Amino acid sequence: MNKHLEAKILNCRDLPSPPIVAARIVNQVEDDCQLSDLVDIVSDDPATSLKLMRLANSAAYRGTKPCSTVLSAVTRLGINVSVMTALSFSLANTLRVPGKSNLDHDYLWRRSVTSAAVARFLATRANVHNWEECFLAALVQDIGMLAADCAIRGIYEDLTVYAQHEYAQLAEIASLKVDHSKLGASLLKHWKLPATIVDAVAHSHALERLMKRADCIDSLWCVAYSGILADAVLLSDELELARAIALGRACMGDLAGNSESEFTHALFASVKDAEALFEASLVPNMDELMVASKSLMFDYMIGQGQAAANDEHVSNLQSRVEELEEENRRDALTGAYNRQYFDDVLDGMINDSAEIGSPLSLMFIDADHFKQINDVHGHHVGDQVLIWIATTLQQAVRDTDVVARYGGEEFVVILPTLGEEHAAALGDRIVARMSEAIITVDDLELQVTVSIGIAAASSGSQRRSSRDLIVGADQAMYFSKKTGRNKCSRASALPQQRSA
Repeated sequence: MNKHLEAKILNCRDLPSPPIVAARIVNQVEDDCQLSDLVDIVSDDPATSLKLMRLANSAAYRGTKPCSTVLSAVTRLGINVSVMTALSFSLANTLRVPGKSNLDHDYLWRRSVTSAAVARFLATRANVHNWEECFLAALVQDIGMLAADCAIRGIYEDLTVYAQHEYAQLAEIASLKVDHSKLGASLLKHWKLPATIVDAVAHSHALERLMKRADCIDSLWCVAYSGILADAVLLSDELELARAIALGRACMGDLAGNSESEFTHALFASVKDAEALFEASLVPNMDELMVASKSLMFDYMIGQGQAAANDEHVSNLQSRVEELEEENRRDALTGAYNRQYFDDVLDGMINDSAEIGSPLSLMFIDADHFKQINDVHGHHVGDQVLIWIATTLQQAVRDTDVVARYGGEEFVVILPTLGEEHAAALGDRIVARMSEAIITVDDLELQVTVSIGIAAASSGSQRRSSRDLIVGADQAMYFSKKTGRNKCSRASALPQQRSA
């Protein structure tokens, strides 16, 4: 995420800070939280204490006698459940920020609580062991909206009716080049919440990508899917709810149970439990909605099958979101990926290669004598040359490689699974292809050569950081420049390295 935007969010004075209880719990967890420590913290907040005891006395945890103290409640629930639940109750108040824009803050709060209830239901139904983390992550998954609304005015001014999350997401991407899931994850990371919570929030709008994994039913899926079900419930849209339930059951398979009616009943029961825990009315017509959705379910399953996955409206919105995301990753002139996207993915690709023991190389490309082209023929011709270079690079590499414009006439290519030797061989082929080609711009015919540097992510037993890899490839490219241009050099073969 853009560092300037991140700083603007984190430094916003209007944005609520984490409650004292939540901050104390997070700090204590970092220092290895003990039962007595948690009891002491929670006991200082009567509201959170009461909700913990209410949960401990609920049907899911009820013992032989009721819990009447925080100690007995925490003992019954266990440390992890108690920590995550206490954080949830404490942070829930942070979500109740009065609105100053067209963003419907009341709906947003009810969606947060409903999503938390749904995520917990899905996690327990799917035997995901950390349901309490799903509960907390789903509860705070939209906190990035509050952050954006507080820190950057006008993002949601064109939202006349806040109904579908996709519309708000489109507004965020169009204005900020990033959506609220990434903003929220950054904020929660700053608040030092557990990494599992931060990761779930970051993926809360990535349901389509999560579903493509072999084992997709996990905590990330439960949180991402919870928002879709919560919207259908809160908007009292019987058909949309039937579609959402059908899609969820199809994903879960045998984990969903044998009966659509039982699944729907259990889903609404979880929302009712959340109403009791948070002492709030989330869905005023819940019983009527449950009956209506059950009656539609059979007809929908027979008549529409898996139409939820192909619903034209949702599909069009999702396609537009993906188009905007892809546009924001691309350099406007050349169509290659931009510097921001390159910076965002390089560390992750290096880490992935390290985890699977696969090589990775970086190619640094610089157009030779490019300033002379601009000075003699004008920037229009220079722009066409840059477009040609980018196109030639994209044609020369694989679909899994990442071609990005680094700046000016410089390009970079991330080459997963290629060691330095094979990457250098590819670099030699690119040098030859470009030097032999004729570029026609208007009535001009030009020949353009490039200088290339190659660096591998590992050298012997040492693994390079992203910065080391960039510096190594840049030094190798610089060596190609200084030794005649129109060539490819390897970082490992340099006679000496200039300082970075």
